[in-house]
Amino acid sequence: MVGVFNTVFGYALSLLVYHFLQNDLSIVLIGIMINVISITVAFLGYKLFVFESSGNWLHEYLRCYVTYGFSAILGIALIWLFVEQWGWIFWFSQGLIIILSTVISYFMHRHFTFR
Repeated sequence: MVGVFNTVFGYALSLLVYHFLQNDLSIVLIGIMINVISITVAFLGYKLFVFESSGNWLHEYLRCYVTYGFSAILGIALIWLFVEQWGWIFWFSQGLIIILSTVISYFMHRHFTFR
């Protein structure tokens, strides 16, 4: 359930932030903002409910950023490519990116962040 919540939360947050800030900020800055908030929320859910880790909070939070860092950089680059360069609509592009990053992140968390 945590993964479903994180996916829905991240997607809804991205649509909301993009809707309100698309004329004021670049898509790259919007992507960075969305990622910082979404990564923090996801970390809390995974630490407390999925992996029930008793490890050091800061250490695991930083490891979480390493794990999500790859997905975040890939996602920001792809959203820029899809929306800014290819003219795809944001909600569709973000949906594709979320599917890809969900799979990558799960395996990285399982084998790196909370091991």
